[in-house]
Amino acid sequence: MSRFTADVIVIGSGAGGAAVAGELGRRGMTVKVLEAGSIATTAAGTHSRNERPMDASMPEAVEYLSRNYVAFNGDAQAQSGLPGLGAIRAVGGLFTAWSNNAPTHDVSELPEWLDLAEWNPLVARAQRLLHVSQEVPDSDPRSESLRDGFRRAVGSLPEGREVQNMPIAAVWDGKQLHFSGADDLLVGAGAAVEIVTNRIVRRIVTDGDRAVAVEAYASATNEVETFSADHIVVATGTVGSAQLVAASRLDAGEALGAYLTEHVIFGSRISLKPEFRVDHEVDGPTFALWAPASAAHPWQTQLTRHILGYTDELPPNVDPRNTADILGLCPIEPRPENRLRFDFQHLDDRGLPTADGSISFSRRDREIAARALGEQFLVADELGELEWGWGSSLVPRGGTTHLMGSCRMGPSDDGTSVVSPTGRLWQYTNIHVAGNAVLGAANAGNPTLTAVAHALHAADAIAGVGTEFITAAAPISTSGK
Repeated sequence: MSRFTADVIVIGSGAGGAAVAGELGRRGMTVKVLEAGSIATTAAGTHSRNERPMDASMPEAVEYLSRNYVAFNGDAQAQSGLPGLGAIRAVGGLFTAWSNNAPTHDVSELPEWLDLAEWNPLVARAQRLLHVSQEVPDSDPRSESLRDGFRRAVGSLPEGREVQNMPIAAVWDGKQLHFSGADDLLVGAGAAVEIVTNRIVRRIVTDGDRAVAVEAYASATNEVETFSADHIVVATGTVGSAQLVAASRLDAGEALGAYLTEHVIFGSRISLKPEFRVDHEVDGPTFALWAPASAAHPWQTQLTRHILGYTDELPPNVDPRNTADILGLCPIEPRPENRLRFDFQHLDDRGLPTADGSISFSRRDREIAARALGEQFLVADELGELEWGWGSSLVPRGGTTHLMGSCRMGPSDDGTSVVSPTGRLWQYTNIHVAGNAVLGAANAGNPTLTAVAHALHAADAIAGVGTEFITAAAPISTSGK
């Protein structure tokens, strides 16, 4: 059995794992990132659209997803409760195909115990690493007129949370667009971070309250390898992280896999009215607009051109460049009965217990979704041609790629959380979880920026800087500011 050592072992190379690894590498710690897949993009962990990032590349982006997005359990067993559940097994994972929408969550979408004085600097750090800007969509000449129409349809919203440009994690230099990905989070880490591909971690080995190593299956050699480190970070997605904790028989309490949440996402595609069209190809980034969530408007509505079309009720021969997608993202309350289930009698194609689960809607969830769907129709009617019909399609449960909460974060070990506010498993001194798995509050915003900010906080804790808890009371916003 081969043995390797590092200061830190990070399991998974997506947004959470790359954020922790990059930060620790920049601090001079040696990090080995164990990734179950190989490199699927032109550079390790870069966004799949960076080779051809303009509007014309959307068919290639769809092809990348269709080729790499696979059922989570492989061919082992279908997910009946989460039929849309899938994964990209490659360096960067789903982060290689994310929308790059990076909105900031409103106070009403954050845990009540979170101290904004400590939280806001973490968000700012994440924004810098991901190159988040609201200026990118302005290169599309339609942005201003579409924004005005969007505002007419939505009506008045709280100050600071009105219809505005979507914050995009990308850099536009006037000629080329670069979408941010795992490679951006690793900048500056250099040789301190090594990504080891085709390693399937099946067990975290502990001695009392400490992890001492992980065991990884090397698919190329059929060998089991041991990686020892002072700190272990689990960052294999919301389902994968809980799956590995369960497979390792770690003491994570009843909350492991519970309080599972995602977003109710539905979308429609419209043909823009003539006044919002352009008669030439838009060479730069396309429009991306956002009606943010707030306490007064607890859902998010987006207007953009998405690589996936949720509906296609369009006139014949419409130019795809003159279409728009309207997406509604609505919160689902975290409840203990919404949870993952793992079957230890049936293993998936990676040798781990198969995963399934269920998420049901509360009355509040349904009421918010109904209001958001009404707003989507108003936006479609204001901006689009509906003479050919109009429809909206709901994303299947588990298929939003926004699953959250399986290793829920909390201020105390009270049975309703799995990890501390730094992402540390309560019963262990040196095991952390990073990524969407730790997000435990109902929210309606794309989770990547928030997950990266929490991952940076975990990295601070591992490096011995920052605070263990973020526990000062934060009032719930009524204005969204």
